[in-house]
Amino acid sequence: MTEQVRLKPQGMVSVWLRQAAKEGAVANPAKPDELAALIVATLKGLFMLSGDDRDPKGVDRQLRALERLIAYRRVARTER
Repeated sequence: MTEQVRLKPQGMVSVWLRQAAKEGAVANPAKPDELAALIVATLKGLFMLSGDDRDPKGVDRQLRALERLIAYRRVARTER
């Protein structure tokens, strides 16, 4: 846990992805650092918008797309 406190968000997400893969919760990402970068960039982009410009349905669609990407990677790897 102390290792995670010193990491920036992308590093923390990368650590979490590796741990989740070890536990079987997500597919073992081929490049966890790149997937972590995508997740962090998506979240930053979604929440940098002002409240007036942020459509809740649009935010939900984008988050669901990210979830599908992660789930797809898991399904694709388990079907091999």
